[in-house]
Amino acid sequence: MKRTITVTGTGAVRLNPDLIVLPVTLAARDEDYSALTARSAEALEALRAALATAGFEADALKTLTLDIHPVFEGEHDAKGVWRQVFRGYELRHELRLRFPVDAARLAGVLSALADCPARPEFSVQFTVAEPETAKRALLADAARDARAKAETLSAAAGAALGSLLAVRCDWNGADFRSPTRLNCAEAGLAKTRAAIDVSPEEVGEQVSAVFVWELKDKSGRGD
Repeated sequence: MKRTITVTGTGAVRLNPDLIVLPVTLAARDEDYSALTARSAEALEALRAALATAGFEADALKTLTLDIHPVFEGEHDAKGVWRQVFRGYELRHELRLRFPVDAARLAGVLSALADCPARPEFSVQFTVAEPETAKRALLADAARDARAKAETLSAAAGAALGSLLAVRCDWNGADFRSPTRLNCAEAGLAKTRAAIDVSPEEVGEQVSAVFVWELKDKSGRGD
């Protein structure tokens, strides 16, 4: 029977954020569908114009979702019967703006959004520009950790590592976002064009992977 050793390796990375992500939402409600879509188009143009003052082209703002749905509210009629009454339509247009970490440019963007007549909802997130590179580093670190553990355990048992037989990765995904958030409304940050002195916390992620190796005796022979 072939002898094997199974080891769980843990990989971890800590990275300085180099990308700002700004989720922006435009919301509106109207009884008339055509009027609502027209208001939405005007709001989007106002948002693009505001961002243009901060140096962004129109195509820098990307749509994530556009949702339009009817709104109903429950009420009792004159006879006391409960019914659903149509109240119009609601629209939510969720967009995203991305740019390299730059305190002065961030201040300009926040000021432009605060002054925008469309009154967009927005937040500020810090992340990394190359998540795939970060993922590879994370998995490579898990592999190194597992091999070091396996070599230590096999040597202590008087054996040597043979071929790698299997790898199972417990990968639940990683968004590589810093826990740092800016609440511009409460902090009053959105009304200034001065550079904002923010040093976002590092992005930290961790992953586990299970590795299975064949075990050989010191002569290099497996069972």
